[in-house]
Amino acid sequence: MANNANQQVEMTFPRHAVLFHQGTASQGVHIILEGEVEIIRKDGDVMQTLATLSNGTLLGETSALEGSEHSVTAIATMPTRVLFVEAEAFRKQFTDPLVHFVVKTLASRVRATVENAAHKVVNTIQSPKSLRLRGDCEITHTLLKSDITISQFPFLVGNSIRGTGTIVQPVHALLPLPNYPSFSAAHFEIVRRGNGFAVRDLGTNVGVYVNGLHIKKYQEPAVAELNPGENRIEVRPQGDKGKSPLKFKVFMPVKD
Repeated sequence: MANNANQQVEMTFPRHAVLFHQGTASQGVHIILEGEVEIIRKDGDVMQTLATLSNGTLLGETSALEGSEHSVTAIATMPTRVLFVEAEAFRKQFTDPLVHFVVKTLASRVRATVENAAHKVVNTIQSPKSLRLRGDCEITHTLLKSDITISQFPFLVGNSIRGTGTIVQPVHALLPLPNYPSFSAAHFEIVRRGNGFAVRDLGTNVGVYVNGLHIKKYQEPAVAELNPGENRIEVRPQGDKGKSPLKFKVFMPVKD
């Protein structure tokens, strides 16, 4: 590709930043240089995670080649650095008519495969639209007071640090636990995963226990699937002298 500053540029996206939205016109393609991007598709009220992509992956090539709208949304799951190439500059790399036809045909088939797979998932799964979060020890039960209905994902659970009161919003629950330094400000999140839900550690020092399984971002496993019914989540302090584990329950109905 020609090294034209107006046609390609290196960009950095913070965690949770959107690279492009489903239904918007393609401006170009993104090549992941460093980081991780989650590919999400929305059909009606159902949001599905189709893939998680990392270094060296090309994003948005189908829409750029077709000159069409994005069929998915791309969200950075961690600080991510990409090389952005304008759509017209990208298309010019395939000037040979036969090569352009073959590449465009393959790209169209990829789009059709993704859309068909997404529709099949939406039409066949019986996963619930919401979960319930509850405190499962004296501390968390006192701070949360009542069940929290979770219907927006990802849903973050963490430490409000300043200790000014529990903060519950549609996308997070922050508990005032300044005396629990190992409970991070962004400790874990509950996400949609395939046709179900999962808990993901957010790079903490101590990780999270989900139904007895220890998960931690920078080791295997980093994610744990939630089961229909009752699920137990624990944050076990390390170095917080005399502190008992912070316990939560997540209830996943079989059907919504």
